[in-house]
Amino acid sequence: MKRKNLLIALSLVALFIATACDEDESDNRVVTITETFESGANGWAAVFGSYPEGEEEFYELDSGIKALPSPLDQTKKSFMLSGNNHSDALRMFIAKQIGGFTPGAAYELDVELSLASKYPEMSAGIGGSPGGAVHLVAYASANGYAKKYTGSTEEPKYFEIEIKKDTVDNKAQSEAELGTVGIDGNEFVYKLIDRENDESMICKADAQGKIWIIVGTWSGFEGTSTLYYDKIELNFRKRQ
Repeated sequence: MKRKNLLIALSLVALFIATACDEDESDNRVVTITETFESGANGWAAVFGSYPEGEEEFYELDSGIKALPSPLDQTKKSFMLSGNNHSDALRMFIAKQIGGFTPGAAYELDVELSLASKYPEMSAGIGGSPGGAVHLVAYASANGYAKKYTGSTEEPKYFEIEIKKDTVDNKAQSEAELGTVGIDGNEFVYKLIDRENDESMICKADAQGKIWIIVGTWSGFEGTSTLYYDKIELNFRKRQ
């Protein structure tokens, strides 16, 4: 009888350990979400900021699902963003709210982008290089972003984007620099480039288990930038 009880006890301990290991592996696993645009926008929307109220046409703001530009594979679709940076600060983003996370939980996030750019890193331009002065950024947060106008009655009102950053461990860590849109060489020919963050972002899911993802550029180049987002890969790991 004692032997039987001992075997039962050992079995329960083994089951507990196995279950705990499974839970640890589940909590620590990387969940990868890959976004492409072959079937449309898939919930992503264009967001522009840092330009005067009512000047969308002057700034040549444009967006939509387009074929990759020549000489790239034009059978593939992408999310195109374009604008003429008269303000020396134009923001061009795409944003999407993604669900399926644990409500209120914190996540580490790594972002990998593939996009088409034709702007050499070291090329010259007004205000800065069309390649080296156009910076790729990513944001992730529970509350996303807000659109607002700034300025007084004497000044033009500027349309701005306010990113509502999450605070985790008393730090706002829900943004990352991904490099520039600059390509190698000197020719203005579209090439696919890959960019990723060096250090993991930290973000939170909202009460419904959703997280806003925002990727795009801010520009110091005072001219036209037209970029084609081919793929966005998001790697989430739940924090302990």
